[in-house]
Amino acid sequence: MHVGQRIKELLNEKDISITAAAEAIGKTRQTMYDLFEKPNISTDVLLKLSNTFFIPIEAFFTTLPVNNKGNSTTANPSAIPINSKELEQWLLDRQKIIVLQEESLKWERSRQAFGFFLQKLWDNITEQRGLRRKYTQEELSGSSFSEGYEVNDENAQQAYEEIFKSYYDFGIFFETGFITNSSWKDAWERYKDRKLKEEQEKNTKKK
Repeated sequence: MHVGQRIKELLNEKDISITAAAEAIGKTRQTMYDLFEKPNISTDVLLKLSNTFFIPIEAFFTTLPVNNKGNSTTANPSAIPINSKELEQWLLDRQKIIVLQEESLKWERSRQAFGFFLQKLWDNITEQRGLRRKYTQEELSGSSFSEGYEVNDENAQQAYEEIFKSYYDFGIFFETGFITNSSWKDAWERYKDRKLKEEQEKNTKKK
């Protein structure tokens, strides 16, 4: 079984639709069907599928079933074949797995670093714009904190949106799985809904 067929098998095992897989790699449904017939797939495509659907890299090169949590359900993914032709392919697959794992690690580190950057930016905005309320010493008494603050929902949304406006299309971070934090996702959905309503109201007034 080549890697294209393996991708098809994995999507079926994890109950992932062709449409969802196509969106994950930024391609059409027909492209996904074409990929199923290819014995060689670019590392970029495999990384996107791996990171979006939590599929271990090794799974693309083995026939091990994978459960919905992304874990192989049986062992022995690296059994060395005896046949010389299969051994050659096995070695090529091992090399690709190493490259993919290294790229996946870089991606994860970048994702975490960007998440940390965004949170610090949000903290700075809420503090500098006066959007946070500091707790009084009386309120903190009996706790282990020497200082603290809170940001209400409206002010938190204001800070999120100030960051959203700094990017041409912030939504791409969610579409690619680069940002998975639910707070940021919820804030982005509220922001999109508000912008849509504003646009609809603007069009209504024009009429």
